[in-house]
Amino acid sequence: MPLSPQQVYEQCTDCQRILVTGPARDQLVNIMIEVLMFNQRKFNSVNDGEGVLNGEGPVVIIRDKKTSHLPGYQHHIVLLTGPIESAEASVLEFLMNATPKGGIVLYPEGDTLLKSLGSKERTDVQAIAYKKVPHEEDGGKVTLVTSTNEKFPIQLAGAQTLELLGGAKELLKKIGISSGQFYRGVASIRPSTNRV
Repeated sequence: MPLSPQQVYEQCTDCQRILVTGPARDQLVNIMIEVLMFNQRKFNSVNDGEGVLNGEGPVVIIRDKKTSHLPGYQHHIVLLTGPIESAEASVLEFLMNATPKGGIVLYPEGDTLLKSLGSKERTDVQAIAYKKVPHEEDGGKVTLVTSTNEKFPIQLAGAQTLELLGGAKELLKKIGISSGQFYRGVASIRPSTNRV
């Protein structure tokens, strides 16, 4: 039986609760999980009230397709993916406004609606826009390019995936994954994992 948001909160009060929402939440969370596993980081994960809550990890990554459930998780960090329906805007704005002091709201820079919601001033809440990670494309092959011009060929492609990588990179940086760890983790992802 799935756990309610309140039960997840009660079991994870000592964890940093990261909420990922929007239509691309599954792909983004799967990228994050692959990078965390590659770097041997412990974490908890909840998908629509079901998942692994072993208490070993300092963070819990939460995704729930029911927008009405989202505020009940009492998140510290919320990462939004788009595009969203305009009807969802008020629920997501309420969710972002519920971000506690010291919390973080991440949103896609290229999504006009989410940018207008995510970039609003909130007391002691950090708003971070994300965009496609720097990359090169040659003959259908994608290579990520770091700020020091180091190159990491990857087996993922597509404009949305590159934007989601930008969101994952920004979020994972906030929980202790360095740029190098991120790029090596993403380069290890194989489409055959069926997660990404």
